[in-house]
Amino acid sequence: RSTASAPAPATSIRTLLQGSPAELSKQFRLEPVVEAGQVRGYRIRALRDPALLQRAGLEPDDVVLSVNGRSLTEAPDIAGLMNDLRDATVLDAVVLRNGIETPLRIDLNG
Repeated sequence: RSTASAPAPATSIRTLLQGSPAELSKQFRLEPVVEAGQVRGYRIRALRDPALLQRAGLEPDDVVLSVNGRSLTEAPDIAGLMNDLRDATVLDAVVLRNGIETPLRIDLNG
């Protein structure tokens, strides 16, 4: 009889979005990126599982500028966006990667 346990399934971003905001804040930190005194977007930092963002296609220095056509330049947009994404399975984002605005389709189940 084996006492080894199976590895826990990888958590998806979608699972985290459907959970509590408090749990989400334990997983990620949003860092505003400011240019010329204005918020341009947010850098997402993984606090527990960096591979989660990598599986979604994000690179460590990406700055998320918009999600599903919605600009992230104001804090109220973030709260509304989080509600909109609770039932989403994919999202279309524009990220600033190496100085170039790059479209990115993110699978939230990944």
